[in-house]
Amino acid sequence: MTISTQPYTAVAGQARQATEKSVETFKNMSQQLTTQLEELRLPSIPSIDLTQPVGWYFDSLQKVVDFNRGVVTQWAQLLTPAAQREGDGGSGEGQTEDQADQNHEPAWQSDQSNEAQGE
Repeated sequence: MTISTQPYTAVAGQARQATEKSVETFKNMSQQLTTQLEELRLPSIPSIDLTQPVGWYFDSLQKVVDFNRGVVTQWAQLLTPAAQREGDGGSGEGQTEDQADQNHEPAWQSDQSNEAQGE
């Protein structure tokens, strides 16, 4: 008993032809779209240098952080009981802010010192 492959071959041939037709249609439509877009001559996107605005943003952010650090330091000093500060012999007053200043110089102060040095 032999099985005829003729029906399968015919279906495969039709599927191949349909696929080739679809690919050809897609190719033609893509070429037409590309041609139409080129005819529009859309302006190109300009290049933008963001270095300076990013620098300004972080300088401003640093100023806000420095200001907030000063405010929170003052609040901490006000909330520290006076008796506890006096128990240290008065040496603890302003100590938090002094330590913070030793660890970090605000950006606006370093900018001013650079300008004073002529940089």
